[in-house]
Amino acid sequence: MIPEVLLLDLNKQVTIERNNHAVYSAMSALLDTGNLPNLARFMAKQAEGEWSHAKKLVDYITDRGGVAFFDGLAAVETSNDGAVFYFELALNLERSTTDALKLLHRESEAMDQQTAVFLQWYLMEQVEEVKTVEEVVDCFHRSVNLGDQWVDAWMKNYLTS
Repeated sequence: MIPEVLLLDLNKQVTIERNNHAVYSAMSALLDTGNLPNLARFMAKQAEGEWSHAKKLVDYITDRGGVAFFDGLAAVETSNDGAVFYFELALNLERSTTDALKLLHRESEAMDQQTAVFLQWYLMEQVEEVKTVEEVVDCFHRSVNLGDQWVDAWMKNYLTS
């Protein structure tokens, strides 16, 4: 059985992952509306990953005899500042998720070694998540004079590589 305080914090992480899913899904729809199909597809792919992260946590909690619960989700920000706004938002999302997972992992090391080992996968996954979004944000900053359509075309190649 997972210690109660750790179980509460694992459920908070489920909420973070579900919120990330909702934010990425909303950003995908907004980018698609803006006629940026490849950027939208990238965000949709990220949303799928976040959903699987939440599901994996829920499965772990229930496999260990705990009860998973779902808190409400935050509202999604919108902007007219172009697609780069959404990718910078995604980068902040991934960085804050990494910070939350680091704290959760530290807590679990002191309370429950099985959970600490389980969470190591998430920490390694976050390295890749942050790196990926940083690359896209960097592309936006390097191509500031070329516009969102150019980055959308670049994303098509990025998604197939």
